[in-house]
Amino acid sequence: ILSYKSLLNDPPLDIKIGNLKIEKNGELNYTISYDITNTSNIDAKEVSQVYVKDVLSMVIRPEKELKAFSKDLIPAHSTKTISVKLDNRAFAYYNTNLKDWHVENGAFEILIGASSKEIKLKQRLDIMYGTNVASREQFVQLTKSTWLIFWYELY
Repeated sequence: ILSYKSLLNDPPLDIKIGNLKIEKNGELNYTISYDITNTSNIDAKEVSQVYVKDVLSMVIRPEKELKAFSKDLIPAHSTKTISVKLDNRAFAYYNTNLKDWHVENGAFEILIGASSKEIKLKQRLDIMYGTNVASREQFVQLTKSTWLIFWYELY
């Protein structure tokens, strides 16, 4: 976790994060909570970042997207539970054909860390939004089947 402290003659910080929990609060509203523990002898301000990764998107999306962050004072030798809220926009991308934000059904990952390269916690989240939309897994299976039929007929 990104930490702010005096750099002169201070012992190193020992910061740990864990206990990731995802609570569903509505169709596409979630509360993400996790613990930050400061086992060092000094208080520390910690910045933790929450990323969302679309595991199998039908469109090109970034590997992971920063959706929330929290800066918190963690007293020495203590643990603090951090909570952030994610709504439908955290899982959506802008669909130029629909001219609106769109959420695909399927698997997402919630990633917690100090930066995009320093992920400490990860948990899968399956989203089924709406009733008449095929999931990405069904789309991929259909696409594979179509390719197999095409390949077979070609040869």
